[in-house]
Amino acid sequence: MANQLRTHFLNQGFRKKGLAVNSKLPDGSVFVFRGVDAKGRIVILLLVNLPAKEGQPANQNINLRLSYVENPDSPNIYKIKEDDF
Repeated sequence: MANQLRTHFLNQGFRKKGLAVNSKLPDGSVFVFRGVDAKGRIVILLLVNLPAKEGQPANQNINLRLSYVENPDSPNIYKIKEDDF
């Protein structure tokens, strides 16, 4: 699935600047794809292989995360104010 999505995104004309394909991160995760389109929107496809829990076989916690950020300079994130609790 990760390879198919990466191929799909590579065929969509993302900018060369900021493009990352199969880039390993320090925590062992892999940017399968990260790209910025002509309108400045970002697509991130991240493959994460979480460490196995005790007694559990390795590679049982693999997940693929697809993120789409419409406005990376001003993300629409709800922030909890300090006095809300």
